Amino acid sequence: MGIRLSTNSFLPFELISIILLVTLISAISMAHQLRNKNS
Repeated sequence: MGIRLSTNSFLPFELISIILLVTLISAISMAHQLRNKNS
């Protein structure tokens, strides 16, 4: 049961982690662009 549960809920967790990673990278790049414009 543990193996079946982990394989079924692995894809949603992977999608969430990818979305969080993309938003984190875009937020960091936007912050760098704003800092470069201000200075």
